[in-house]
Amino acid sequence: NRAIRAPNVQEMFESSGLALWEGKDSCAGDTSDASTKNDPAYTEEQCLNTGLELGQWGNVTTSSASQYNGLFGGSTSLAAEKADTYTLGFVASPSDKLNISADYWDIKVKGYVGSLSPETVINTCAETGDSRLCSLIHRSPGGSLWQGDGYIDLITQNLGYKQIRGIDFSADYLQRALGGDIQLKLSASKLLKKFTQQVAGIPALDYECAGKFSGSCYASPRWRHNLQGLYQSNSFKMV
Repeated sequence: NRAIRAPNVQEMFESSGLALWEGKDSCAGDTSDASTKNDPAYTEEQCLNTGLELGQWGNVTTSSASQYNGLFGGSTSLAAEKADTYTLGFVASPSDKLNISADYWDIKVKGYVGSLSPETVINTCAETGDSRLCSLIHRSPGGSLWQGDGYIDLITQNLGYKQIRGIDFSADYLQRALGGDIQLKLSASKLLKKFTQQVAGIPALDYECAGKFSGSCYASPRWRHNLQGLYQSNSFKMV
């Protein structure tokens, strides 16, 4: 099954402007005073990838508030997200008392709408020199990202893909006993994969969220289930 989602009004037409983001410019720092331990996190060669010019490495002041400029907003050049969904399932009734079902599903969304974190842009540019990220960094003539007109372009864009895969189970069993009916119902879900590729060709930015909880992943347990028991007679009901 193929599904397409067009960018919404906010994603396309939100006004753009400079705002502050909190974090670190890994290529800012002062190497003149060894006692401050404020050297840039990357070498001069790596920092040249991020827009520094020769002679600026070790001479760019860090923001004391850890705040830097970013350009945020929507983009009219966004393309539609495209999702491919595959499902396979079965239903069985081994007896008149038992029903079971299982469904396998796989959803992959390509070109999802989002934006990279500013530190991801700086660090990955420094480490790889990838022009897709390095072109988003616009330093001031002095090499700063918080003084003058320096900033990182964080406008909404189409990124790589997201893929989520799992299996859903359900079963119910009915047995007459103790002068009434006893029914058991099970609903369960097994998460097999929850993968995000942010930028094609840069595996270091990929992350898997199945069974994890982190800054990039909200709680995504691999196994979730609910078991319910019910007893019912002519004069009594208990769940």
